[in-house]
Amino acid sequence: MKLVIESYGDFGSFCKTFSLEKMQRYCSHPSRCVNGNAPAIVEVKNAYGVPSAKLWMKALVADFAANAVNRSDRRMTEAQLDDWVATALTEWGYLTVTEWMLFFHKAKSGYFGSLYNDVNCIRLSEMVNDFIYGSFRQSMKAKHDEEKAREERELMYNREGTMTFDAFRQTDAYKRIMENGKETNNKKNEYNEGT
Repeated sequence: MKLVIESYGDFGSFCKTFSLEKMQRYCSHPSRCVNGNAPAIVEVKNAYGVPSAKLWMKALVADFAANAVNRSDRRMTEAQLDDWVATALTEWGYLTVTEWMLFFHKAKSGYFGSLYNDVNCIRLSEMVNDFIYGSFRQSMKAKHDEEKAREERELMYNREGTMTFDAFRQTDAYKRIMENGKETNNKKNEYNEGT
């Protein structure tokens, strides 16, 4: 809770950092949205309170509904919207704020199917579950895990491949270098003595 407030300031500053206007910029890097350090919505709820977390989520849902459905009578009522947001905070509180932004961004582009000009709680929940358990988010997680594993392997290789000078002095390669150096010095000395 303290970490969220220390990182993003008060709720107004948080909303500026994760505003609808910045959604496009965040979502241009989907892997970062899924694997980044943004706070989970439950952390936002704990830091700023339930009403603040709901307000932030409602802004995303309302923006999505306004873009997805052209008739206002086909959108969720205020009571339905409040109920769905409360459900989202409970069921999927572990999703980060950037994951929520990515979900609604992808939903607006039709990635999770059509709403058939009717935004309702059940269909929206199905779309969230498709985002969580479907191939898109899973591939972002898998890609991130592969990159982390590769970085760890490279780090281990570099650690194992690195040798201290004392250990290097014990190798045959060091002895050959030293012998070659002595031979070169002896030849220089012979040449200098001969001239």
